[in-house]
Amino acid sequence: MSGRHSRLLDSQSNEFVISTGTSRSKSGESGWTLAEEYLEPPFYQFDFMNVIDCDRYYRLNLEDLTWSNGIVLSYVGTCDEAEYATSSEIRELIINRLIEDGFEFDQNDIPEIN
Repeated sequence: MSGRHSRLLDSQSNEFVISTGTSRSKSGESGWTLAEEYLEPPFYQFDFMNVIDCDRYYRLNLEDLTWSNGIVLSYVGTCDEAEYATSSEIRELIINRLIEDGFEFDQNDIPEIN
């Protein structure tokens, strides 16, 4: 692991953008809501987690534990190839974030990023 990213993983620096989302929300009289059947462990209302590293994104689908990734098309700026996190570092970042936020799961269930 490079020095830059081992420091980031330890400190949860803001150089990565980490987000969660769902595709199961619906509009109702009181605003956006989730159906109660989706509020189940281990990840409750989240369907996916994203990590953005410069102009690259990684998404872990929390329903079937599959990864997708690609390029952030609207990114403005330059990225140094040597500064990107490895796929193992991105996976570790997601796992650490879930643990830090109190989710209980088997880390071995989250596959490596292909």
